[in-house]
Amino acid sequence: MLASHAARVGHPTLVVAWLHDEELARAAAARVAGQENFCRFFHIRSSSAVDPAGNTPYGECTFAPVANVGHHQIILGFHITCEGSRWLTHAEIASGVLVAIGQQEDTAIVGTVSPWENRP
Repeated sequence: MLASHAARVGHPTLVVAWLHDEELARAAAARVAGQENFCRFFHIRSSSAVDPAGNTPYGECTFAPVANVGHHQIILGFHITCEGSRWLTHAEIASGVLVAIGQQEDTAIVGTVSPWENRP
């Protein structure tokens, strides 16, 4: 699907991928790596990416470096409110992703991921 799209409109220079499957996200990044121009690849991940009980330490990228691809991860967290905590709204996610793309940090967090025990 990526190849047919690239054949019609050209290779992407920016990809935002919200893929829950890490292997699929790596495959998508590898697919855009085979092009001539540089591509910024923003991988949106859930707050579980920073779960202290998980296998991925905070901020650690799960991607090996790929030629011609600048990999960034955007981790979606939650909001702490007076009543407790809640997950991000669609508008907060969209706004946060746009800010993260503009800042181009290796890792960006939308909302908060700590304290972990306060997540909804």
